[in-house]
Amino acid sequence: MNQRQLVTYIEDKNKKANVFHTPDGYEVDLIQNKQVLETRKAYAYSLHYAEDIAYNWISGIIKI
Repeated sequence: MNQRQLVTYIEDKNKKANVFHTPDGYEVDLIQNKQVLETRKAYAYSLHYAEDIAYNWISGIIKI
């Protein structure tokens, strides 16, 4: 059983970031060209922090 619940997402052109709430906290999937490149765990942080990760990915601040 998947216990990740989608809270919000941001997308632009070929990038997308999905923010999930899990029993441990928040996770952010960083997606490019429909492929998940990385999942960032923000367990000790707030939803706002997780959303900042998503925004930083979309805006190009986070590079993989």
